[in-house]
Amino acid sequence: MLAQEKVLQSYYISYSMERKMNINRLSDDTLEEIFSRLSVKDICFSKCVSKKWQIIMSEFSFISRYASKSTGISGLFFQHHEELSDFLRKSIVHIPVEMECLQVQENVLNFLPERVSVVSSNNGLLCCRSFLNTHISSIPGGVAEGFRWGKSDPKLYVCNPTSKEFITINPPEEDFGVSIGLSFDTNDRSFQLVNINCHQNSSSSGLFTFSIFSSDTWSWRTISKKVCNWNSTVHRNKQVFVSGRFHWLTLNHHLITFQIKNEESGIIKLPGPEMNGEGYRGMCLGSSKGFLNYMVVHPSEIRIWALRSYEKPEWGLAKRINLIEFCGLYLSQFSPQLLPFLQEQLENDETEANTSVVPLAFNEDVIFMDIHWSLFSFNLKTSALKKHCCTYMMPCDVFLSPTVLPYSVNLAALNAFKGMGAGASTSTSIRDRTRQIFF
Repeated sequence: MLAQEKVLQSYYISYSMERKMNINRLSDDTLEEIFSRLSVKDICFSKCVSKKWQIIMSEFSFISRYASKSTGISGLFFQHHEELSDFLRKSIVHIPVEMECLQVQENVLNFLPERVSVVSSNNGLLCCRSFLNTHISSIPGGVAEGFRWGKSDPKLYVCNPTSKEFITINPPEEDFGVSIGLSFDTNDRSFQLVNINCHQNSSSSGLFTFSIFSSDTWSWRTISKKVCNWNSTVHRNKQVFVSGRFHWLTLNHHLITFQIKNEESGIIKLPGPEMNGEGYRGMCLGSSKGFLNYMVVHPSEIRIWALRSYEKPEWGLAKRINLIEFCGLYLSQFSPQLLPFLQEQLENDETEANTSVVPLAFNEDVIFMDIHWSLFSFNLKTSALKKHCCTYMMPCDVFLSPTVLPYSVNLAALNAFKGMGAGASTSTSIRDRTRQIFF
């Protein structure tokens, strides 16, 4: 028996070596094309096969090719609204929506030196910040119950949750800001942060200025001439970066935009009727095919709008979904109580958000929404509906306007902080380094 095992082992080794030799006869371009079809997990493992494979998978040309194909959302980050009184007791939750055996993951950012608020995500990187001084409300937009003091020396953290690497950045001196956007360029592996600052003048209208941080110069600068005057508040946790522009949702049915290249800002009115609740419920921002999208759920239907032009703001109604018909088509996947709840809301005014269907994120024709305490994704192209998990016991109330950040694993973000400016200090968690939470 032992002799047979040795023969089989010898045969397996020779067969494996022959296959490896045949693969290595392929050209580098052919290998690049083959490797570009692998998942990030498989690429990380394949780098250990041979030195040649590691070199190819580390080349800039391969990373650029791979990054251009990585457009889908791999997971969603959820966090309780920062102005709620029980905020500090709630964990940050990550839901890996691509995994078949789904497990809701908590404390995935515990490699950072402190508890944080997640604020922005782009191309595999995540931006977080220390807690701010904030009013505490019973519900978002409700009556203030108190005041929570933040840190005296707040920090920003740009991190890669997959590799558990992060860098620490001091916020701009003049103002910590109400919202920060992150943009990561996968071509040159540089990133920028845009901090929108709100100042109140004597007429009680909002004066918004913008501060920009660049990883190339490792410094902040304020755009003093490019400002917005607007008498509303920026929604703290509803913003999106699309085609070189940041977009922040305000609480009075408008957007504030900022374009990085030309450093130009603007104000755009949202389409359709102004929803009750100041933008806290029933709506979210997203992107598809390079266009900004605004998704809103009315009592009877879902409407998805696309911004076709910025010069003279022009919105087009890209999709309408009748909720009763939608529930009927996929009745077997929903709770039996859903249809009666939807029918009860048909008589509500269209400015009332539907309480049974909560939009969470929208990316490249895929809608993520909470439907009667369960997280679903719906592909507009294929009409495929997928249930991911139950949200009822999740430490984040999806009906109280949580922060929801779509996240995409990106090969270009691995080792993204190497060789940055003198002010950069790269750190890696010493705990659980090998655990890949997104695979």
